[in-house]
Amino acid sequence: MNAMKLQLQQKYRENRPETYLSENTDTHIPTRTEFHKQYAGCLCLSDFCTGHPSPHITDRIARSLQMFRESSRSD
Repeated sequence: MNAMKLQLQQKYRENRPETYLSENTDTHIPTRTEFHKQYAGCLCLSDFCTGHPSPHITDRIARSLQMFRESSRSD
């Protein structure tokens, strides 16, 4: 059992990537000031209400951010 465990650990070390790079490495994370300035009208407290199922909350926030991004592209 120990020999098998050591062999698996060795294979893992050989095959694992040294670094992780996501496909989208240019994602801009807004500062607190930018967030309040740009997203203040898009999101409200009810978007973060825990009374709704989490997919509903996630979809609502994603829609708000997508609408903002589309409107900022057209400006």
